[in-house]
Parts: sequence; C-alpha cells; structure tokens
Amino acid sequence: MNDFAFLKENWPAVLDRIREDYALTNVSFNTWILPLKIQKVENGVVTLLVPDGEIAINILTRKYTLPIRVSIEEVTGLSLEVRYVSPDMSAPEEQRNDAIS
Repeated sequence: MNDFAFLKENWPAVLDRIREDYALTNVSFNTWILPLKIQKVENGVVTLLVPDGEIAINILTRKYTLPIRVSIEEVTGLSLEVRYVSPDMSAPEEQRNDAIS
C-alpha cells in the first residue's frame, strides 16, 4: 500500500488523535480540521486541500501544522511535512475531484 492510500485509510484515526491530544473544542475541530482532505502524499509531503481558502490556510499554518504532523506520525509512523492548498490553487481537475471524494 502506498503512503497516500495508507494515510487516507488511517485519516479518521489521525483526526481523532488531533481532537483528543490537543483538546480542541468542537467548534475549532469542525471549523479547521474536519474539512481537510488529503490531496496527495509525495516526496515526504502530504498536501491537504483546504476548502475555505487563504484565510484558513494561514490559521492552519500558524496553529495546527504541528498537531497534524505529530498526529500523522503517531498514528501511521509516517514522518511527513504538511502543505496546504485551496481548491483554486490545485491545478489538475482530476486531483481536486480525487481529494474531495
């Protein structure tokens, strides 16, 4: 199984770990973390699709990148950098559709 498929399969557990270990309120979790979709994993970087665009990317970068990285590694053993893109930043249409579904 490749890293993308492995992370996608374990994504619900990663989300649970983020919520529990970092004591996020339901509002914070539902606003910033739950909407994230895995777009791709390549060259040690996971690219997460952020539906709400640049403002959300700025907040995620400042507040949630470390919890996301740590939770991914704890659940999956994968040590990945985290990159965020909004739908208008991710070029190929088929990649967008794969990440959303």
